[in-house]
Amino acid sequence: MKPIKYIFLARLIKGLFRMLILFCVINFCFNIYIDLFSKKSNIKHNGWSMGYDKSGYNFKASLTLNIPDSVYYYRTGNSITSIYNNSSFKKTRSDTLDNIIVNKFNTYANKNISLRNDINEIGNVSIRAISKNKFHNVFWALTNYLSLVTYCIIILILIKLTNRYIDGEIFHSRTFKLITWLGIILITGELIDFIINMVNMLLIQSPVLTTASILQNKTYDFIQVNLHPASINHSNLIIGLLTMLLAQVFKQAIIIKHEQDLTI
Repeated sequence: MKPIKYIFLARLIKGLFRMLILFCVINFCFNIYIDLFSKKSNIKHNGWSMGYDKSGYNFKASLTLNIPDSVYYYRTGNSITSIYNNSSFKKTRSDTLDNIIVNKFNTYANKNISLRNDINEIGNVSIRAISKNKFHNVFWALTNYLSLVTYCIIILILIKLTNRYIDGEIFHSRTFKLITWLGIILITGELIDFIINMVNMLLIQSPVLTTASILQNKTYDFIQVNLHPASINHSNLIIGLLTMLLAQVFKQAIIIKHEQDLTI
C-alpha cells in the first residue's frame, strides 16, 4: 500500500474532532444535570461558574431593531401621544409638549463622524425563556438536545471519513455513503430548525420590548425591538447540496477504480 500523504495533518484533524465530541458530551451531560437535578441554571465551585445566571431555556429568533432620531410626547388632557421625529402631527391649542427624547450615537474618538440610527435586521440571536407551562419548557430542552445531537453526528461522520483516509480506504463504497449522509443531515437539520423556529414564534407570539417607569407610571416604547422566526442557515443548505453532489462524484470514481482493479 502506498504511503498516505499528509498523514500527520489527518491525525491532527482527527484529534480536534475527538476534542469537539468530548466537549459536546460534557455539554450534553451538564444540560441533563441542570434540567433534571439542579434547581439553578449554573454550577459554581471554588469561584468559577458554568451555565447561566438566570433559569430558562435557549432558542433562536430573528431580531429587528428600530431606533428613531427623536420622540415628542404631547399631552392632550390626561392622555399622552408619542410622535416619532415629530412627523405627521398637527398641534392644537389643547396640546402641551410633555417631553422630548433624542437618541444619538456619540463618537468620542472622532467628532467628525456622525452615526445614524438606521439599524434594521440584526440577524439571529439567542433568547432565554422560561414558561409556567411545562410542555413549553420540555420542548425547548428537547430542541437544544436535538441540535447538539445533530452536531455530534456530523462530527462522528467526519471522524469516520478521516479514518478511511488514514487507512487508505477513501475510494470505497462506504465513503460514498458517509458523504451522502453528511449532506442529508445538513439539509435535514436546517429543515427541522425551520419547523422549530415557527413553533417558537407560535409560543411566544412575537413579543415587543417595552420600557416602563413604575414610579412615574410612564411607558417608553420608542426603541422598537421585535422578535421574529429565526432565519435558516442557507450556507448549510448549499453545503449539504454540494456535499451530496460530491458524493455522486466519489461514487463514479469508486466505480471506475473498481473496474480498473478488475481489469488488472
